[in-house]
Amino acid sequence: AFFRLSGYAFPVQTGYSVAFVDVAVRIRSKLISADLSSTTDSNGNFSLFFVAGTPGIHGLRAQHPNDLAIFDQQTTQLAALSPSPLRMTVTDVTGEELKVSIEISNPGDVTVANIVPSIVDESDAIISVSLSKSNLLKGEVLIANLSIMSPTPIWRVLRVQFRGTAGTIPVSTIFLLDLDLTDPAAVLSINLKRHTVFAPRGEQRLFTATLSNIGNNLTGPVEIVTPPGFFFVQVIGPPMPTRIAPGQSRNMTFSVTPLSTQEFGTYKGPVTLTDGETQATMTLTAHVTSSVMVNFTVIVQDEFSYFAEGRPNVANASVRLIGIAGFREELISNINGTATFIDIPEGSYQLTVQSLKHAPKTLVVNIVGGANSRAVFLNRQLISFTWSVKPTVVRDKYTVSLDVEFETHVPAPVVTIQPSVLDIDALEAMYPCLVEPCPCENITTIYFNATNEGLIQAEVLELSLPQSLETIKFNILVPNNLAILPARSSYIYPVQVTVCPEPGFLNTYSAGYVSRNRRGTRQRRSGGCTSARYSYHVNCSGLQKSSVPIETVHQSQCGHPVRRRYYGGSGNGGTFVHSSLQGTHECGFDPCEPWNKAKDCLSLGGMCGGSTIDFL
Repeated sequence: AFFRLSGYAFPVQTGYSVAFVDVAVRIRSKLISADLSSTTDSNGNFSLFFVAGTPGIHGLRAQHPNDLAIFDQQTTQLAALSPSPLRMTVTDVTGEELKVSIEISNPGDVTVANIVPSIVDESDAIISVSLSKSNLLKGEVLIANLSIMSPTPIWRVLRVQFRGTAGTIPVSTIFLLDLDLTDPAAVLSINLKRHTVFAPRGEQRLFTATLSNIGNNLTGPVEIVTPPGFFFVQVIGPPMPTRIAPGQSRNMTFSVTPLSTQEFGTYKGPVTLTDGETQATMTLTAHVTSSVMVNFTVIVQDEFSYFAEGRPNVANASVRLIGIAGFREELISNINGTATFIDIPEGSYQLTVQSLKHAPKTLVVNIVGGANSRAVFLNRQLISFTWSVKPTVVRDKYTVSLDVEFETHVPAPVVTIQPSVLDIDALEAMYPCLVEPCPCENITTIYFNATNEGLIQAEVLELSLPQSLETIKFNILVPNNLAILPARSSYIYPVQVTVCPEPGFLNTYSAGYVSRNRRGTRQRRSGGCTSARYSYHVNCSGLQKSSVPIETVHQSQCGHPVRRRYYGGSGNGGTFVHSSLQGTHECGFDPCEPWNKAKDCLSLGGMCGGSTIDFL
């Protein structure tokens, strides 16, 4: 609600009005305190508007800021109109009449007469307003009925003004109408958002879902759309395509009928009912099963099953079978290394086999009618690794050993690799860069000795070293595609190490001890974790892959930084590894081992890479 204050300005000495002068007026009433300003017109008159707050009777006095005397004081009535609600949002479609009713009240103490509505904003909508009365006494309420229709879509806010008079003073209020009118459209909805069905091969399974049109227009011809591979899902009633009127529903009967040759498994995807303009989607999970019961035998094998005397299979192995619908069964292989599951339904299962001192194996098997058996090969773990750390009297200095234990003279490949630890940090520290930019330089050659301690040859062997480091590059100097590593023999891989330091790469080192200048500590930019391994295969009804890990020491991006210090030996390759095989030499292995004829490498000056060496 607003007050309007009118007056004129004149000097006390003359009493004549003063034109075009600035006037400052101080307003003090029961609810407000304001200092206002205006300018007189050519006749010395001025007027001011200000917010008075709530309607009702107010005491008002006015005075000039430079005159403390109150020269005018009176009591005034403040009138108002109030809509309820103040704002409304309406959503409908074009071409239809929309009716809205609101209340207009008189919260003041004086009568507001001659109330009329008007639309402030222009639009394509046709809006008419009728009032239940045009005069409001104190506390009375009238009903304003709005009729809205638009031939075109519209989305905007319209202002509807209600104006009246209290005596000679105009009174008005604004009602806000948020319009969202769109063209009529069909909207499809389905009551089943997700559904699961178990369907045996060659059999039909039915289920029903309700499809509704919650829009305001007739749908087009509704058809079913399924993902690739869901050809066994159809709608068999009502006949498709079908049309649905606004506010109507249809019970849709779905048929799930896998072929008798359908692959077992779980099929999951969206099934959509659409007329091309609107759609409703249901996520269908179809488990293709079977009602045929079969027996299934698992034969657990390892290298001994092919090369040891008597060819024994693996006894006391855990054999676990997991299927759909919560199926789970676990057996222990008998003395013959077999486990037989009795009367299980045909289908797709997850088979997990594990045994002590063997690498576990998990695979998916499809079990169908007839004789069912599956041989599962487990790599026998003939090698174990043990870390040991010994603190020294020097602060932050340790001796770290990797103890390798393996079985020998067994009917299986027993492949080891030395050195078994690759210290990336120590390799970087071997190349001190004092003047930048630092050039790339070949700093050393590491000789990896691959040995087959078993009585069976290993096949298709490969040495894998980190390739994603920015500062270290490894170049294997011999062909890295060894076809066969015979039993009781070795093969040497000379590997050239090149360091390309990063900017700011500052390291110091001393004989037998590697340390990093803490001023040169930096965030690694190498490509993720580092890993190295020596992989090989054994031919047991096909090539079965296995591998020997090469432990890497590197402050990489994988987890927290690893910070270790090592004693090293002497020679070109001895400053980066200290293992349980003490006294490393140029070829990376101990020549004193009586079984290792590869010590002849030393007498050749280390030039023995790329050929196998037999030993007794």
